[in-house]
Amino acid sequence: VAMLHMLRLPAFLTTALVVVVLAQSPTPKGGYFKATPPDGSPPIGLEFDSSGTINVYVGDQAYGKSSWEIRKDTMVFGPVVGPEGGNCPNSASYLWALADNVLSFKLLKDDCEVRSNALINLVWTKG
Repeated sequence: VAMLHMLRLPAFLTTALVVVVLAQSPTPKGGYFKATPPDGSPPIGLEFDSSGTINVYVGDQAYGKSSWEIRKDTMVFGPVVGPEGGNCPNSASYLWALADNVLSFKLLKDDCEVRSNALINLVWTKG
């Protein structure tokens, strides 16, 4: 009986650890995040919808559209369709974190300089 209790303890601790990790890094189910470039240009908005579409806004104007999905600790973006000079023909992947209503990204793979500069260099605040 004592051995059985000892075997249950590691399973309980593992489950508790998984729950704590998930609670610290919530998965976005959608939402609107905005960032203000330091050069004074209009704010940029990212509207993640729950179906996997992301709409990009500059100021209050629609700018482009892409797709997004979560794969463990990685956010994968599809190609961006936007105005001339704003397209990103390939997919991209970033490590992401959400804490205190701030969404942050760390580059894994992206050959689109416009997208990567915006995602990793700006502060993305929910709201």
